[in-house]
Amino acid sequence: MCLTYDFSIIVPARDEEQNLPHLFKNILEKRTAFSWNCELIIVDDHSKDGTWQIIADIASKYNWVIGIRLLGKNKGMGAALIEGTKKARSKVIVWLMADLSDELDIVNDLTGAVNSGFDLVIASRGLSLREHGLKGVLSKTYSAACRLFFGVKARDVTNAFRAFDKRVLEKFGLECQNFAISPELTLKAHLSGFKIGEINTRYKKRMAGKSKFKILFMAWPYGIVFFKLFIAKIAKTVNLKGV
Repeated sequence: MCLTYDFSIIVPARDEEQNLPHLFKNILEKRTAFSWNCELIIVDDHSKDGTWQIIADIASKYNWVIGIRLLGKNKGMGAALIEGTKKARSKVIVWLMADLSDELDIVNDLTGAVNSGFDLVIASRGLSLREHGLKGVLSKTYSAACRLFFGVKARDVTNAFRAFDKRVLEKFGLECQNFAISPELTLKAHLSGFKIGEINTRYKKRMAGKSKFKILFMAWPYGIVFFKLFIAKIAKTVNLKGV
């Protein structure tokens, strides 16, 4: 039977066996408290620990949970989000991280904004430079550059925690296999004329395990996305599917 949901939560997970049980408990509690009619799609991105076993166990007990296991070459968070989004059975998509850093209490605000007319709504962290060091500097600087050179109004271009109308992806494709998928979606949506909004959120440090985000490693992919799309903007490229 084909089920329909109000929104789909997509969670990429690599080596998150310590965090996933807590994340699912939190989602289950919110789903019950707020009467969420949602599905949860967890994508195992080539984990080496017991992440897949946990996902498979949860999916076997709850029919609104789907587990996807990526095989072959390790591609990254972007690849997991793309695969999970393809499988979603609802119009509204929510990207959520597995490390418990995202504030579940604002999911209603994010999805509500999409249902009210926004095409993409980003959870804006307002990162403190003192608390988040180089990561905060990168995020703020990158977002400021996007506002200056692209005219995008978003203050937090790089945060993956967001909600959007799945039909946005009919206008363009997503290609980034890593963390750069977040600014890729933001900038392509802006260049395509979609309405972008933001909801303030409190950013929390991951509960357990190591972050997969490497500052110096990600500077290059972020730069590639920026310059490719800036060239497309100058050239006034309408079809962004191949950019």
